[in-house]
Amino acid sequence: MKKILFFVYILLSGILMSCAGHRPMAASGTSRPKERASPAEAPEAPPERADSLEQAILRVKRNSQDIKKYFVLDAEDPIVVKADLAGIRYDTEETETFEVVYDLKRLHPQRFGFEVPFMVKALGTGVMRHDTLHWNLHDDEAGILLAFDDDHHEVWERNLGLFDRYGAKVTFFVQGAYLPFCISALNRGHDVGYHTLNHLNLPKVSRDVFFEETLGPVDAFRAEGVPLTSFAYPFGLSEPWMHEELLKSFTILRGYGVTFRVYDSHAIRKGYISSKAIDNILFKQDADFEEVITLMLRTVKFIGGDTILPLTTHTISDTADWGIKPHRLEYLLQAAGDLRLRFYRYKDFTSSG
Repeated sequence: MKKILFFVYILLSGILMSCAGHRPMAASGTSRPKERASPAEAPEAPPERADSLEQAILRVKRNSQDIKKYFVLDAEDPIVVKADLAGIRYDTEETETFEVVYDLKRLHPQRFGFEVPFMVKALGTGVMRHDTLHWNLHDDEAGILLAFDDDHHEVWERNLGLFDRYGAKVTFFVQGAYLPFCISALNRGHDVGYHTLNHLNLPKVSRDVFFEETLGPVDAFRAEGVPLTSFAYPFGLSEPWMHEELLKSFTILRGYGVTFRVYDSHAIRKGYISSKAIDNILFKQDADFEEVITLMLRTVKFIGGDTILPLTTHTISDTADWGIKPHRLEYLLQAAGDLRLRFYRYKDFTSSG
C-alpha cells in the first residue's frame, strides 16, 4: 500500500512540473520573444509644465523662483499672498489657469525655514487641492524702511542701544531747528530727514508759509553736516505741486497712512512713497500688534526680491497714542531679524547713500 501511494505521489509531481514548465509556442514551433518597441518608437515622456493640477502643485511645492507672488488686501483677511500659473492641458491642448493662495498665518517652523500651507485652484473647473511647501529662509534684498517722526529726540537717543542690539538702522524725521541729536544719530549709522519747522497742515497754509516750514531751516542743518536727503509730510498730507518744489531740495518725499504698501528700490527712487503707521493707537492689544506685524513681515520676505515695507511711528512710549511701546518695538526688530530682513534708511536710496 505504501508503495502504491509513493508511486501516485511521483506521478502527480511530474504532471505539475510539466505544467509549470510549459510555454506557449509560435505556429512554427519555435519560441517567440516578447516584442519591445525600439527607442525611436517609444512614447515621449510629457514635458514638465503647469498644464495639469498635479504639475501646478509640484511647481508650487518646489517654490520655484519663476512663480511671481503678489498680495491683495481683503476685508476679512487683511493681506493675502497669491500667485497665478498657466499652461496647456495634454488632453485638450486648451489653456488652463490656476490660482495659488498661500497661508502665511499658519506657518509651521522648521529648521532653516517654515512649512507653508497653500491651495491651488483650477479656475476653469473649480477643482482645488491643499498641500504644503518648505520655505527656506535666505538672504536677499527684502526689508523694512523704519522711521520715527516729530521732536522726540531725547527719547530716541535713550533707545539707540536697542537699535544697536538688533543691528537695526532707522531714519529720524526731525521737527524744528537743528539739534545735536542729528550728529549723534548719524554717528551711530542712522539717517536723519526733515519734518518741517512747526508740523503744520501744509495744504492749509500759504505758499510763503509752506516754504518757510519746509525749506527755511534746511541750510542750517546742512551747514552742520546733516544732509537731510529726505522729507516727511506732517500728517502725511500734501498736494502734487509740493512734490515738484520739494524734490528740488530732497531726494525722497514720504507720506503717511494706515494702508499696507510695499515698494521696490526703483519705485522708492522715483521720489515719493507712503509709509504705514504702526502707532499704539492702532492696536488695542499686544496680540493685535504682533499678529499684524508678523503677517506684514512674512509677506515682505515671502514675496522676496527687493520688496521693501515702509513703517512709521513717533515716540517710544508705553502710554503715548502716537508712538510705539518699547516691547512692541523690540518685537518688531527681533521678528525682522529672525526673517533675515534688511533694515533700510532713506538715504540708502539716494545716489550718495
